[in-house]
Amino acid sequence: MRNLSQCKTCLQPKDWCYCAGIRPFDCGIEFVILLHPLERRRRIASGRMAHLMLKKSHLIGGHTYTHDKTVNLLLSNPKYFPMVMCLGNDAKNLSAMTKVQKKNLVPEGKTPLIFVIDGTWSTASKTVRLSENLKLLPRICFTPINPSRFRVRTQPKENCLSTLEAIHQTIELFGDTYGFDLKSRKHDHMLEVFDAFVAQQAEYVKKLKASSTGLKHRKKKAA
Repeated sequence: MRNLSQCKTCLQPKDWCYCAGIRPFDCGIEFVILLHPLERRRRIASGRMAHLMLKKSHLIGGHTYTHDKTVNLLLSNPKYFPMVMCLGNDAKNLSAMTKVQKKNLVPEGKTPLIFVIDGTWSTASKTVRLSENLKLLPRICFTPINPSRFRVRTQPKENCLSTLEAIHQTIELFGDTYGFDLKSRKHDHMLEVFDAFVAQQAEYVKKLKASSTGLKHRKKKAA
C-alpha cells in the first residue's frame, strides 16, 4: 500500500519523494523559476525539482508578475543582469553563439539572472506578455540537442523540453562562461533524478492500465 502522506519539500507522496537523491550545486547562474498555476497540479513538476537542485534559484508561483514584490526586488538588484528564457524573433540563441559572444551577453561584473516560466511555451509566452516587468527583458533561447526525456507526458512539439531539461541545457551552454566546471558534470545529476522519477511514474501508469484492463475483463466475463 502506498504512503500517501506528502513530503513538505518536494510535495510528492512519501513513497515518491525524491529528496534523498538531491545534491544541490552552484552553477554560477541564478535561475528564477516562475511556476504557472497549471503546473502546480501536475504530478511531475520539474520546475520545483530543478529549484531544489540549484543552490542559487528562486521558485515563485503566479501567471503575471508585474506587481510581484519578489520578482521586482530581484530585477532592481544591481548585481544582476536579468534575462528571460522565451522564444521570439529577438531572442539570442545560446546554441549559435561563441564563448566570447556569450560572455559579452552579460555586462562585466554582473551575475546572469535567468527567468524561466515553468509551463508550456504557450503559457510562457502569455506570462511574459502580461508581465510588464518581464516583457522588455532580453530574451534567450537554445536549440535542443536531444528530444525530451519526459516520456510520461506528450510534448506539443518535438523540440519542447521540460523546465528541468531546459535549465540543464542552459547550464551546459552557458555555465562555463560564469565559472561553472562543466567537466564536473554536477548538472547531469539533475537528469538522473528526473529520469528516475519519470521511470517510477511510467511504471505506476503501466500498473494502473493493467489493473483497469483486468477489471474490465472480469466485468465482461461476469456479464
